[in-house]
Amino acid sequence: MLGDSVGCAIPGQKTPPGYYNIEVMLKSLIAKNVKVKACMVCLEARRLKNLDLIEGIQRSNMVEFSEWVKDSDKIVTF
Repeated sequence: MLGDSVGCAIPGQKTPPGYYNIEVMLKSLIAKNVKVKACMVCLEARRLKNLDLIEGIQRSNMVEFSEWVKDSDKIVTF
């Protein structure tokens, strides 16, 4: 997760009825052994670095992210 999306890593957020719950979706991915990581610089910039994250989400950095992109066999877009 990069930029504002790191806010989705905070557990226990309330979702209005009828809307997707990102925590439920992330936990489903994590249960399937998908690696989910949040950029530490992005967390710090939003004053979220000291908050607990959804269990299974790891704090990461841009160096690791760039390695993921380099090693990926998929197209990454922003």
